[in-house]
Amino acid sequence: MPRGNQVIRQWRVLRAIETSRWGMTATELHDSVSDLGSARTVYRDLQFLQEAGFPLYQDDDNRWRLLDTSEGGTSLPIQPTEIIALLLSEQVMEPLQGSELAGPLTRLRTKLISMLGPRGIEFMEKYGAGYFATLSAPGSYHHRGDDLQLIGEAIGNRTTLRILHHAAHRGETLERTVDPYGLWFSDGALYLVAFDHLRNDIRKFLVDRIRRISRTQDRFESDPEFDLQAYVGRGFRVWHGQRRRVVVEFAAEIAHLPQERRYHRTQKLEELADGRVRVTFLAAGLPDLAAWICSFGGRVRAVEPVELVAMIREFHTSGLAAHQVVSSGDVSLDDNGSFENDRCKLEKP
Repeated sequence: MPRGNQVIRQWRVLRAIETSRWGMTATELHDSVSDLGSARTVYRDLQFLQEAGFPLYQDDDNRWRLLDTSEGGTSLPIQPTEIIALLLSEQVMEPLQGSELAGPLTRLRTKLISMLGPRGIEFMEKYGAGYFATLSAPGSYHHRGDDLQLIGEAIGNRTTLRILHHAAHRGETLERTVDPYGLWFSDGALYLVAFDHLRNDIRKFLVDRIRRISRTQDRFESDPEFDLQAYVGRGFRVWHGQRRRVVVEFAAEIAHLPQERRYHRTQKLEELADGRVRVTFLAAGLPDLAAWICSFGGRVRAVEPVELVAMIREFHTSGLAAHQVVSSGDVSLDDNGSFENDRCKLEKP
């Protein structure tokens, strides 16, 4: 049996014992968990898990179970597999290293690892090798650790901040006074969501464009009606503004995509007679929506609102004008539908 299957099998054994109220005998484990091999294999797995540092023991009735606190088990209300899952989730928080949130998680990780012991760490690393999380072009904020710490304290203490923010689209850098409500990590970038005194409204500020942050002596009262989760879910990706009813249609050859993925939390699907799929959702952020639809190369058609349709037409017209001249040779489609010229081949997605 491959080494990876062994680690997964041991995980299943541990999980089965965790979820059993009275513990399980080796025979019950063998009968209830698939792919455990022989009874001898079950005993070897149990012995390995004990040596790895998991608080397993066999009682007088030959039932394997986890020690509780009074018997010398962990004093934390957490199961061994939950410890491992928490440790493996660290990669998702990697861009936020140095923040007030990531610091305690790093310390917790150190404490949990010390509970497992060397063989437990080995087990965790082998099991974790089968899982990996990636973020779209994740930014790194290690060098902004002090700023993130300051923001985190201000959010917790409800302290007003003064920031020097660069508005790239206007080409200006302005000092702003803001009441910080939360930090939002989206699409590989970190945003400060705050009440902006200048605009008298809730705004988001890309942390990368904040040149300087300083605390003030002023305290603020949060708007009791503001919900950060609701705010984040209102737009499409990071764009906000007026929510609109958006209707798009996926061509038959890519109709499986919206059925496999959730592009927006409010999306609803309708299968059309010719194989197309119509997707309807409520969201703000027409520019981001237009760019997203254009990325499908004409295989997704916007139906409404009319402003979105017009914006996509403009995007495609501008893109066509920018690519009318090809300096590296004539471009054509081969028999397989691939773009090719003298220098390269670009496969269709």
